[in-house]
Amino acid sequence: MLVDNLLKQPRDCLEICLREQSYGSSGRADLIRDVMGLANLPGAEARHIVLGAHRDADGKIAVSGLDEKALAEVEGYAGLVRQYLEPQLSVDMNCSSVRGKLVAVLTIDRCDNPPYLVCTDLSQDLKTGACWIREPGLFRAARRADLDRMFGSSGEPAVASPAAVAAPAVSIGFGDDPAAQQWITRIPDLSTAPSALATKRLQDQIAVVKAAGERDVADSSVARLVHAQQYGSDLPYDERGVNTLIENFNAVPDDYHDADAYYFQESNALKLNFSICNNGEQLLEEVTVVITMPMVDEFAVVEKLCPEPGRSEHESDLLEYPAVTFYKGAAQVRQDIEQLHPGHSQSLYETALRVALRPAIAGKKIALRYALHARGLHEPQEGVLRLVLKG
Repeated sequence: MLVDNLLKQPRDCLEICLREQSYGSSGRADLIRDVMGLANLPGAEARHIVLGAHRDADGKIAVSGLDEKALAEVEGYAGLVRQYLEPQLSVDMNCSSVRGKLVAVLTIDRCDNPPYLVCTDLSQDLKTGACWIREPGLFRAARRADLDRMFGSSGEPAVASPAAVAAPAVSIGFGDDPAAQQWITRIPDLSTAPSALATKRLQDQIAVVKAAGERDVADSSVARLVHAQQYGSDLPYDERGVNTLIENFNAVPDDYHDADAYYFQESNALKLNFSICNNGEQLLEEVTVVITMPMVDEFAVVEKLCPEPGRSEHESDLLEYPAVTFYKGAAQVRQDIEQLHPGHSQSLYETALRVALRPAIAGKKIALRYALHARGLHEPQEGVLRLVLKG
């Protein structure tokens, strides 16, 4: 019987995890972490979570059992795993009676496509792109060496020795470092957009003109005095009346549309580039790298280079900008490389990708997923890069 055999396994068997109770409605993150950690273990054998049993202080198995409410809950675990983890896992749930008590076993089978990652935000520690593994006595976030081992696996059990950890066939990282899978950067100052500066100037000027009018002064001496106190001699006094100023204020979005576009999409845009390295011994040809990014108002991938106001778009068209395709909620950036020689690394894009940011993005983490195909590569490669945007 499966559960009897599982309860006889030694304590150091990493493929078996014992839980005294069900996870409960507040323990979904623990469930997903445990399943992911087990699935990311080396090897292809099945892994199990036994609910309703635990080891006591002496290391002996104690069966606590589950009640009817818990049994009803565990029936939904397979659906939760499908919802929060990718790629898809084969998960089965079976219930048995052990010493007159009900025990449930969640079996994770065919873990042959690691790394398994969180695909939907679940908790502070389990955001999209998070990857966890199991070690003796604990679950922990995966490190670079863990990901190297998983990317280099081929379904056969991996050798535990660090010296035997295989590097991924192809590395992709931020900037000029193919190993940099995380980049922490500060967002540019976004408070001085041309329209914002124009709006502030007009608001101040309207207030000055109105203040002068309220004093019922025949000439503009009061307005000029208030203007000089605020701006000094750097900005000439504006003779326009309040009605004209208000009309100009309402026209700011249209008048400064091109200047704002250049500000957010070029001069103050986040400029993203990546490096790619062939770690293998075989020439790779017809290499295609597709990077998928979330598409929201605060993080907008730019479709093409934005020319400086007054300059021709054709000048920008001469530069090789990455090919961007938009989908609902996501943008995909494709880059084709004719050949990638063994041991060779290069920038992914000739011209860096532009991302128009808004201040609300400060403090956020962005998961960028990549997929790589090439002739000469044993199998397609996938991974996640993390971008941390500081304010």
